[in-house]
Amino acid sequence: MKRLRARRRRKWLLGFFLVLSTAGLIGTIWGLPWMLERTVRSALSDVATLLDLPVEVDRIETDGLDSVTVHGLIVGGDADDTPLLTVERVHVAIDSVSITDRTARLADVTVEKPEITLIHRADGTDNYSAVRDVVRRFFLRDGAVSNEDKNSSQRLWDRLQRHVPRLHVVDGQVHVVDESGDRRVIPRLLPKRLSLTGVTVEGENTSKLSDVMLLNVSMSARLPAWDTGVKSTFRLDRERSIVHLMVRLTDPISSTVAGHEVALRTAEWETGGDVRLLGVRVGEQFSAQEVVITPTANPSATRPMESIQRVLLVRPVIHVGEGFFTPTSSGSAAIAAKMDGKPSSPWTGTAKRPKRVKEKGDKARQWMRTLYLGVAQHLERFLSRIVDRVGAARVPEIIVRRGRVSGQGEDALTVLAALTGEFSGSINRPDVDMVEVDLKVARPKDDGFAGQATARIQPGTGDVQVTFQADGLDLYPYRSLLPTRMNVTESTTLDATNLRLVWSAAARRVEVDGDWKIEQVGLTAPALASKPMTGIDVAGDVRATVDLKTASVVLSPSTFQLGSVPITVSLQGEDLANAPRMTLELDLPAVETQHIVDSLPPEFIPRLEGLKMSGTLSWEWKGTLDTRDMRSLQYTSRVKPKLVQVKDMGKHISFKAINRPFTHRVQRTDGEMFEFVTGPGSRGWVSLDETSPYMDKVLTTTEDGTFWTHDGIAFFALKDSLINNLERGRYFRGGSTITMQLVKNLLLTQEKTLSRKVQELFLSWQIDRHLTKQRILELYLNIVEFGPGKYGLGRAAQYYFAKTPAELNLLECAFLASLLPNPRRYHRQFARGRVTKGWQAGLRRILKLMLKRDKITTEEYEAMAPYSPLFRGSKPEIVLPEDGATPPSVAPNRLERDPNTPLVPAGPAIEIEEQEFPAEAPVPQP
Repeated sequence: MKRLRARRRRKWLLGFFLVLSTAGLIGTIWGLPWMLERTVRSALSDVATLLDLPVEVDRIETDGLDSVTVHGLIVGGDADDTPLLTVERVHVAIDSVSITDRTARLADVTVEKPEITLIHRADGTDNYSAVRDVVRRFFLRDGAVSNEDKNSSQRLWDRLQRHVPRLHVVDGQVHVVDESGDRRVIPRLLPKRLSLTGVTVEGENTSKLSDVMLLNVSMSARLPAWDTGVKSTFRLDRERSIVHLMVRLTDPISSTVAGHEVALRTAEWETGGDVRLLGVRVGEQFSAQEVVITPTANPSATRPMESIQRVLLVRPVIHVGEGFFTPTSSGSAAIAAKMDGKPSSPWTGTAKRPKRVKEKGDKARQWMRTLYLGVAQHLERFLSRIVDRVGAARVPEIIVRRGRVSGQGEDALTVLAALTGEFSGSINRPDVDMVEVDLKVARPKDDGFAGQATARIQPGTGDVQVTFQADGLDLYPYRSLLPTRMNVTESTTLDATNLRLVWSAAARRVEVDGDWKIEQVGLTAPALASKPMTGIDVAGDVRATVDLKTASVVLSPSTFQLGSVPITVSLQGEDLANAPRMTLELDLPAVETQHIVDSLPPEFIPRLEGLKMSGTLSWEWKGTLDTRDMRSLQYTSRVKPKLVQVKDMGKHISFKAINRPFTHRVQRTDGEMFEFVTGPGSRGWVSLDETSPYMDKVLTTTEDGTFWTHDGIAFFALKDSLINNLERGRYFRGGSTITMQLVKNLLLTQEKTLSRKVQELFLSWQIDRHLTKQRILELYLNIVEFGPGKYGLGRAAQYYFAKTPAELNLLECAFLASLLPNPRRYHRQFARGRVTKGWQAGLRRILKLMLKRDKITTEEYEAMAPYSPLFRGSKPEIVLPEDGATPPSVAPNRLERDPNTPLVPAGPAIEIEEQEFPAEAPVPQP
């Protein structure tokens, strides 16, 4: 019985325990989701404690023990701040759950529509530092950890059974906002807000061991600001502290940054490596095949530019636009307009400073001031710009490989294609206040360098020192950078030996010294020659100082060599910003005259082509000028010829041809050619014996006072004419003798160039040696223009006075001579029918000067009163109005002209105005 009761008791106990176990198991299974939700909320609380940020969720859903879904996750932010992270939904797939220690092994985590906003505020604070530090410690075990953070982090790690699940991010967004003044996160060139959209992330921990993290993450996104895609991969080995990140742009980008169009084909970067930008273009100013940026190893760098150690530019092209090397005329004029003409410093000379002449020389003085101020302004601005740009660069090292520089105009495309235009170099910043620049141009034929420029720039003081060397540097690839008037070909080369420029910003002083040589260069200068000059070889050594504080220039004796002809030049200029004072010295050592001829470009002496000479020539010239009084011009000129002879005048000039009839061709102002036959023995030729005895006396008073004594050139007249031109500020008189005027009209053109003047001086010297004074005067009178199309004294005498040259009286000869400075313009006096009162007074001055020089008697002078010549057909008693009214018809003269025929050909009405009477020619100096 006892055994039966014991057996029943054991069955009851077994049943009770079975029911209790079953109920416990059912209760546990029913309560696990609740426990799981409590675990998730506890984990989120640990996250909030660890990050010291609020963490909120809308709701949490569980699907048994298989998954958990968190809705409306918000991390950070409050009522007045933007959340750091918002997630629409987080779905967690659970692999297994441990009931005993309430831990879980997660299989997958899917984050849907997350939005991260990183803000760097104006006051220097941000909303992401705490998260950044926690992530760094969690993944890299980096930095000190407080006990509380350590406990929270350990709890999180323990809850995940030391395993990182697979991660999926769908349709995420990342926003970075930098509102700080120093732009520590986003450089100033970029917008304050940058975004990534469409972010997709796939990540997995490939380690199969617990407590081991070996992550592999891939990401793709879009950059709306530049309409391009981004792909990246991330690998992390937490145990060995190895992090590798690679980022690459998938599409070309084009955007506007700081007002410039920026284009980029692609870019890529990986941890421990460089940032590579391919196909870079910034507007029209810069392009490069590749830009490689090397980050710095300094972990304390806070600004983006401070985190760059080196920049490598591969095949860059730097475009220099218009105005980079040349000053704007408006800038020069603006500075000149501020000048009031007062001296900037007291007169330092020993002589009394002359008074300023306001009426004379102002225009020339203003031109000199503007020229100096423009050059000075551009020089200082250009050097300051270089210092500012170099000083603003924070990159310690910039390297250029196979770069090019292009310029303005069509030549820029040719420059890009020229291999010889490539250069390499570097810009290093060894310390805060020193930048070293080294540029080299390789010679294609060997391993040497055709050109090298080195510079040392101090951004703190603004001082610059540049040294340039060249050995056969081909200038053709750089022709678009050179002045437009400088023409280079494939044969143009540059040699330079230690050509040095030193700029002292505090003293505002520039020093230049060194040697240079340019071969086979061309020059387009209308003031020198009408056609571009080619094949010029020039060289020299320069020693110059420009002081912008005192507005002075000193050119120590320096050599300028044209071809094989050297000339030493020294210059000193003072008070250049107000009223320049200058001293110039030129010294040409004894040199073969044929070398001088051969050194000049053929286009500079076209009429002397084939000229052959012998002997030597030396020349010394020294001059001074104070522009406050243009008549202060003084100079001495000493020409020392030795056995100089002209063996052959070349193929264009023959003095024998003009001693017999020849055809003289004249180009009219409209471009048409007009020709007529003249010369001794020709029809219409007027010899000196067939002219009025007054004609040569008048001409040697108004045109050339020393005609019968000089050798074709009156040097004192050149000086007087130069002074007159300076006082008027324009070309007013050329100082030409009758011989020089004959050469200009007979053998040359009317162009106003230095080329014509040089040829004119040489040919005047030669024609004076080959022809007599009488023949020179005869040729002059027979070819000179006295009015529109009226060439020669014979035609002029008939046209104006209906007389032969021998019948002209004193006043009529004076009138014809007064037309010579500008016969086409002064012909209006004849069109009026009578000279104006001003012209009448001018003719009287000519006759009075002739009386003073004993060329005429008092009776002859008084017989010409009232000094108003009678033109053909005019009557003495007719008084014409001074207001320019058309003169009335006059009786026929002895040429039997029709009374109804006007004095001037039919055509448009001629506007008659009072004209300035031309000043007489300079008188011989005693």
